[in-house]
Amino acid sequence: MRGRQNAKTLEYWPFTLKSFVDWFFDGVLVTMLPSILQHGITWIGRTRTGKSLGSKTILFAQSKFEIDRDEREDLVPSIVTAKHLDFFKAEPITKYKPGVFDDGMLQKMDASFLKAFLNPSEEDATVWARYSSAQFDQGAGRQACNNPYDKAVDDKVYADMKAKKMWTIPHSDFMNLIQPSFSGVDDMEDMNAILARTHIIVITDLLAPSQKPIFEAYKRDPHKHTLPPNFIEDSIWSQTLLKKLFNGETIPSDIGSDNGFPAVGETEDLEQELAHILDNMDDFPDNTEIQPSDEPSHFTGIKLVEGFVIEYDNDVLTHLSMGGLYDYLQQEGRTIFALQKVNHDDLITSPTLTQQVVKEISPTSLHFPQLRTSYGHNYKWENGKKINTIGIQQLGNSVLFVNSKKAFTLNFLKCHEELMFCGHVSALAVEHAYFATHSPHMSSENDIIVDFRKLYHTGLFYYLALKEFQPLDRHLSIVIDDEVPDNTIELYDAYCHGTLFPPMNKQKVKIVVGDGNMRLNMLCQEGPKRRTGRPRAGRASVGKHANGWFMVCDPSTGKILGLRVMKEPENTQHVLQMLDAVVWLYPKLNTFVYDRACSIVRAAHEEDSLGQIEHYIVDWFHAYRHNSKCKCNPRKVRKLGKIVKNVNTSICEQIFSWFRHYSTAFNELRTNRHKFVMLYMAKRHNLAVEANQAQYLRPDPRKSLASKSCTCGSKKAMKGRKLMKAMRVMKAMKK
Repeated sequence: MRGRQNAKTLEYWPFTLKSFVDWFFDGVLVTMLPSILQHGITWIGRTRTGKSLGSKTILFAQSKFEIDRDEREDLVPSIVTAKHLDFFKAEPITKYKPGVFDDGMLQKMDASFLKAFLNPSEEDATVWARYSSAQFDQGAGRQACNNPYDKAVDDKVYADMKAKKMWTIPHSDFMNLIQPSFSGVDDMEDMNAILARTHIIVITDLLAPSQKPIFEAYKRDPHKHTLPPNFIEDSIWSQTLLKKLFNGETIPSDIGSDNGFPAVGETEDLEQELAHILDNMDDFPDNTEIQPSDEPSHFTGIKLVEGFVIEYDNDVLTHLSMGGLYDYLQQEGRTIFALQKVNHDDLITSPTLTQQVVKEISPTSLHFPQLRTSYGHNYKWENGKKINTIGIQQLGNSVLFVNSKKAFTLNFLKCHEELMFCGHVSALAVEHAYFATHSPHMSSENDIIVDFRKLYHTGLFYYLALKEFQPLDRHLSIVIDDEVPDNTIELYDAYCHGTLFPPMNKQKVKIVVGDGNMRLNMLCQEGPKRRTGRPRAGRASVGKHANGWFMVCDPSTGKILGLRVMKEPENTQHVLQMLDAVVWLYPKLNTFVYDRACSIVRAAHEEDSLGQIEHYIVDWFHAYRHNSKCKCNPRKVRKLGKIVKNVNTSICEQIFSWFRHYSTAFNELRTNRHKFVMLYMAKRHNLAVEANQAQYLRPDPRKSLASKSCTCGSKKAMKGRKLMKAMRVMKAMKK
């Protein structure tokens, strides 16, 4: 499996509705937003003008609105984007995850697809895709972006509008302007049906000047999820606006300007948006809220939204980190009141009851770790990222939260860790079992976790990283749902090779076996220069995957002593680098077994660090095809044969034969995650060997008489063997 075979899901987007330039937002978008649940939006215009940016910004706002309205706190705002219709089969568009058909060449699409895709109000929006169909939920936001338009008509109409000072366009000219993007629609009635289903925007530039540096920073490093300083306020503003528009309320004409809309802190919707209350704190009952005081130095209140602590004092809104909040509460002149959870109707009918449940609390009784758990349980929010805050011992037999509402028990994660190690059970298989087991028995659709596979993968990886990084004191740097930092994975690699992989008695390691395998391929930022095997005609690209892993093992125990990624095809440099990384740990190591040992001897003798290795020997299996003159052939050189007489020289092939079953799941992981799970599985294999539980390895194939050809054999001998085979075939045919 190479590359992406389904639509791409985006869960991070640093822009809101306030990111648009004022004239575009006030004059165009405000008129379209109230009907985006019934009509799609088609963005047309030249490249690099913000079509994709505009569509994604609106869809992210719509996704968050739907999630908040249905109180689906198990979901995060996200959208689906694809450039081909087929990709929407595997990643369907829902109202919680709207989609954009970005640069999908609308001019080649027929009218039936355009009418179905651009009509969110249709009950049965199903279109034909290759070998199957793509279905879009009713009410799910759908937008499309395309480049072709008639520039000559655009220039002519603009000149006329500028001369007449009338900024309108005749219908006929508008149809000619957008016709290049709908050239696949032949019938005018079909075209009218499409226009009735979608808004059409022909744009030049729509991003506010203040947002352009943010967009440039996002394009430079899209994986650096750092939200802009005013993102939370702007997001609340956007959700408030959408709610008013969907409710049919009247909006000021200059709403996009700074003075056109009330400040966020002045609206009633702010109190609804900031309705999440600090809870689960020591001395704080459930649904705790900090109440105002008569003294002017006291703040109005603090609430929590998406992991951010917001302090609002009348119309002044301030964000606090958890450490900042603790310092804030410690200041003199502040009194904290905790309001206990009581029945809402009782509070309304009995005013005196409120006074009875109010309890004054000293700030000194608050503890930062408990304050942290009030919003993240086992993580904290920092710069838009969920960062782990606990060690594995603190969990005990508890649960591990992956977001504010979803958690996995440790027993569940331990069980599935063993299933993954011994049974090669993938997240896809677990998801299938989950839906097959629970879906028929759930009382409603809301009881089913729609993104179970992602949550499962996040929870399992989080648990493994927490266990492995704590001895390195790097567990507090784990970012949930994010890549492992380079310095952390480098430290873990050194920890494995220097501490975890070596046996207790290093003096006993006298022979090591090495081999490479390309079934497990790590994704690379830059692809290798070439691949193994015969060059492929007409294919300049070699992909973004590496060329597998090189492994060094101890044949006497079956333990893995070293692992190294091979970016380029297996070569002498990879072998010598791997040897150099492990030889210094084993003072009595003097023999290296490798299927191409005769081709690396000369280069190895030139390396001073490898001076202690005296013998380079071909393994028994490949020695059959090495000729009689090969100085590394144990079948021809009696001295070498005695050294490896009872040695399992095929141990690397045995381990790789087991390892390859992980290729489907591991090859699509991000770079550092792939490295981490490979090293972790190597560690688990060594533990299984120590416990005499490595029955998953295949038997030693040393006595097999079949082997692949090797470069050590002469061309004349190989030609003779082929000729003999041909003669046997001819004799058989004559009979």
